[in-house]
Amino acid sequence: MVKRGRPTMHPTADIRKDGQDHWPAFSSNKKMRCRMENCKSQTCASTGLSSHHFPLLQVHPAISYLLAYLLQLQLHRIPTTAKSSSNPVTTCAKFRRLFPRLIHNQFFASRLLLSGKASLCSTPMMKQLPISFSVQSFSSGSGPKVQAPAPHFEGPAVVGQDFKNIKLNDYSGKYLYLFFYPLDFTFVCPTEIIAFSDKMEEFDKLNTAVVGCSCDSQFTHLAWIQTPRKKGGLGELKYPLLADFKKIVARDYNVLLENEGVPLRGSFLIDPKGVIRQITVNDLPVGRSVDEVLRLVKAFQFVDSHGEVCPANWDPEKKSATIKPDPKGSKDYFEKVN
Repeated sequence: MVKRGRPTMHPTADIRKDGQDHWPAFSSNKKMRCRMENCKSQTCASTGLSSHHFPLLQVHPAISYLLAYLLQLQLHRIPTTAKSSSNPVTTCAKFRRLFPRLIHNQFFASRLLLSGKASLCSTPMMKQLPISFSVQSFSSGSGPKVQAPAPHFEGPAVVGQDFKNIKLNDYSGKYLYLFFYPLDFTFVCPTEIIAFSDKMEEFDKLNTAVVGCSCDSQFTHLAWIQTPRKKGGLGELKYPLLADFKKIVARDYNVLLENEGVPLRGSFLIDPKGVIRQITVNDLPVGRSVDEVLRLVKAFQFVDSHGEVCPANWDPEKKSATIKPDPKGSKDYFEKVN
């Protein structure tokens, strides 16, 4: 049985023979041999780690159990065997009872991030937890928002076969579709980039520019453009590829996966006044629909010029009806479609 209260500190030294500091943990009065390398101290039966390994986090025991095990796996690379029955997550009833209440706040994530251990959140152990949890690169309270000005961007880009600096203000007075993709010379990315290029005539008719952006350099962009499409390259491209090599733009638009160093498939439709009208963010494996992007551009332009609003599945090619945004005028639409 684990005692309640603050962790007890082991009186022995904090430093191993190899000179590396140990990290912090909760210990109990039930003793067993510590599994840490070159360590001869006694330890908690639930975690296999004694408190002298962990002076940093003097927090609730349930959090210490998890951190102790994750740090043990991550920093010391100790394999877990099928024969072991001391799995701290599956065998510790106290942890299972307390963890769901603690994990929903930002305290746990903040501790990992501030202590430089954000990578622990992607360990296999974390993926097996019954509570879904991950530290993401963005949150609902940060980053650009619809109806707010688009963050400024400026940087080198490949335009045709040349290098040129481009910035947000270059597209003032027209719609801009700015999209991020993870990496050059990959698999889903060229299908998206080529699909947008093949539809550029339609975007031009709608007074809409397109800019693609990744965290590769302009030299990598150019090499990819000069690679034939049959070999996974882009070939001739009809819009710029922005090189966000320092990851500034991806961070400003809140799409950067910090651990991986690549952006998500974020898309931002910016109107002629520089205001964001639409945002979508896809996870890495799934590409976007160019036809849907064109539909959205037409819908927002229709609203801007006519004042009426566009219902679900509105399609200008099918001459779909729109709605007058007032109680009386909207009745015409509802009577027509229902």
